[in-house]
Order: sequence, then C-alpha cells, then structure tokens
Amino acid sequence: SFAFRYDNDWGQSRGGASTGETGSTVVFKETFAGCDGVMGWSGNVANGNFATDNDGWTVENAHGADGAAKFGASSKRGSAQTPALNFTGNATLTFKAGAWSGDQTTLNITMTGGTLSKSSITLSNGYWSEYEISITGATKGAKIKFEGVQTNKARFFLDDIKITQAGGGDEGVFDINEKYSTVAYDDDSRIS
Repeated sequence: SFAFRYDNDWGQSRGGASTGETGSTVVFKETFAGCDGVMGWSGNVANGNFATDNDGWTVENAHGADGAAKFGASSKRGSAQTPALNFTGNATLTFKAGAWSGDQTTLNITMTGGTLSKSSITLSNGYWSEYEISITGATKGAKIKFEGVQTNKARFFLDDIKITQAGGGDEGVFDINEKYSTVAYDDDSRIS
C-alpha cells in the first residue's frame, strides 16, 4: 500500500499554500526579493530591475527598489495584478505600501473573483505602512489589482504581499504548486 506525504516547504517557496505559525494557511506570498535598484522615496532611485517570486503578474510601469517594487512614473500610471490565485472562500490580504514623496496617496485595489473590504487605501507619503484587507467569496483563479488613482504623480511602492486563510482552507483540494511524495509502508504498517 502507499500514502501521500505533504512537503510543507514546497508550497511556501513556490508561492503556494503553507501552514503559518498561528494556525492560518498562507495561500499566496510575494516578497519582490529579486527586485534590485536603490530604495528611496524621491530623486533618481527605485528604477532597477523588476522581478517577482511568482510567475503570472501583470504590471504597468514596474521597477525594482532593493527588494521592493515601485509602480508608475511621474507621468505614467502604475499597476500590479497578481497571478491567478489558487484558493477559495474568505481570507486576509496583508501588504506593505507607500506613496512616492509628494505624489497622490490614494491606491485603488480591486478583485476579480471575490470581494475586498476596501476598494482603496490612503498611503503614507514617503514611508512604508502595513495594510490589512478582508477577502470574501474568493473563487479559484481570482486576481487582485493594485493601481495608482490617476495617470500622473501617483507612484507607489509594494512589498511583502501575503494572503492567509484561517484553518487549512478547502480540504481535499490539491494545489498544483504543492509537492507530494509517495511513502511506502511495510507489512507492519510502518513507513519504510
């Protein structure tokens, strides 16, 4: 006979599900750790290479800023839409964000395939703040979009985006990003 053993480290490293320390499940995580460039809130900074942990992002006017991402330019709107999300039901979205010094501080946030408790937030001007938004009724393949409120002078930074669900989410649903391995049992029902 055989069984499947869940490899918890696989999901977290690939942006898939992993169990958090508080009994919640991380169903999506983006750190923008691959973004390079100099971090700063004004001047000739935050124009490095943009890179994500997860494939499938749709972005406009994206730049790297030393492990964070900047969206927009002085005369161009910026936006970032997540890849298709692989969970259903209710969850909590947390992230860090801030507005370019002197720019517009409203950030629009929309979701296809679910509902957010807020459709916009007010960013701190020239520094990071942490935000939390409730997600309800998410369907498999849902996407979340962050977008500057206007075409010019609405640059914003994002970092450490995480979506968590209380408990373990939908039981019996296998995430294609998760890794399972076959475990063999001997005749005495011990793992060999």
